[in-house]
Amino acid sequence: MTPMRARKFFALCLLVTAPALPAQAQTAGDEWDAMMQEAKGLLLMRQYDLARETLQEALELARMERGRGHPSVAVTLSNLGDVELERDSPDTAFHFYKQALAIFKASPEGPFATFGVTLNNMGLIADRRGESELARHYYAKALPVFEATLPADDVNIGRTINNMGLSYIRSGEYAKAEESLKRALPILEAALGPASPEVLSCHHNLATLRKVLSDNPVSP
Repeated sequence: MTPMRARKFFALCLLVTAPALPAQAQTAGDEWDAMMQEAKGLLLMRQYDLARETLQEALELARMERGRGHPSVAVTLSNLGDVELERDSPDTAFHFYKQALAIFKASPEGPFATFGVTLNNMGLIADRRGESELARHYYAKALPVFEATLPADDVNIGRTINNMGLSYIRSGEYAKAEESLKRALPILEAALGPASPEVLSCHHNLATLRKVLSDNPVSP
């Protein structure tokens, strides 16, 4: 089977938001929370420099008041990674995500949904680098975190499964890609509605996959 042209498929889904930490893991208090909300708003407005500056202040506050190994530090580092990824600085983003990942793994208070977001976005960076197998490793690690922390129909679960399917496409494993996209589609539909661009792109990608698989049947 010849590789599909990448232009037929839509981009991987970047996850930049996740539910807040549970109350028992709450971070450096109201000031930290206010900084994080401010940074989120700045990121949505694409004011990346201001978002990064606010997050750096939040990081110092969390480290000072709760310690360098507290989950609040990991959440802040992960958000710094999100900013850098939006700025198209994947290497810097990956550096922040790796720091966050180490703290999340060591925390006795987890898992947290933001841990799953971190893993998904590390997978996205690996996919951008052409490291499809490594990308799927991160996506596969993200899924059980989301499944333990989020409702079964949460959009983050659907997006990560969709990302895994698109990664399989990029490495030419079309049957596995179809399986992943079929699994992602009902979750995305439930979370976003049937007219969502993400849902429509998933339908498009499935239709394209099925045509290619039909045109190139696998020999028994």
